[in-house]
Amino acid sequence: MNYTMTDTRTTRLSAQEWRAFLLNPVLTNEKDLQILLLVYHSHGHQNRAGRIGERLGYRRRAYAPVNAQIGRYAQKIAAARSEPLTFELRANGKPYWWTLFFNGWYQTGTSYFIWQLKPELCEALEQSGLADAVTDDLPEAIPVAAAKELWEGAKKTVTVNAYERNAQARRACLAHYGTYDCQICGFNFERAYGEWGKDFIHVHHVTPLADIGQSYQVNPVSDLIPVCPNCHAMLHRCQPPLSIEELKAKLSSSGAD
Repeated sequence: MNYTMTDTRTTRLSAQEWRAFLLNPVLTNEKDLQILLLVYHSHGHQNRAGRIGERLGYRRRAYAPVNAQIGRYAQKIAAARSEPLTFELRANGKPYWWTLFFNGWYQTGTSYFIWQLKPELCEALEQSGLADAVTDDLPEAIPVAAAKELWEGAKKTVTVNAYERNAQARRACLAHYGTYDCQICGFNFERAYGEWGKDFIHVHHVTPLADIGQSYQVNPVSDLIPVCPNCHAMLHRCQPPLSIEELKAKLSSSGAD
């Protein structure tokens, strides 16, 4: 195992290294990503393990399975690195695994311990497009999640009406279109923001998974389409969502460039 048992909190990875780990399905599984995203989408990118556990459906001692998952995740990353990681030790000699992902402190006047995602990890989630994976207002944004087949749609209680998404489907969709341009308005984040916007785009389900209500094998060409966040929001401004053609017509009739 590649970690060093020393009394210090110098456990820190670069955003680039985090991005590689996040996009590696061997190291980052769906549960790992759920925990990180639930903290990311909390106010100030901070929350406590018990609250995250409750969001994942745990009841009694909800913090325990979250702590255990984070510990396993940290150990996988530590074992994968060529350079050893440094962790502070508990009184029993075991590492504080959570320090790989979070800064932490006790909430004033309470016994609650707060986790806050480290800035480099927040940056990696945003750069990889994973930060859009779980949102209440855009439930169709697709995150990266490890899977061998392009099966989608299994409902879970992460956020309101959130559904499983599939990274391979997203990648196949973007490979088909061969561009990160929005297929409605043509906006491209890299052209607008340079390197910071490279490889960023939402992928929209033409038929909302909430309407399907069961698992199905997604067709990355006919079922998915790259759109910018603005157009994505406009598609979902009504229920059922507008079709791509309907929104293109609205954009054309408005005279927008």
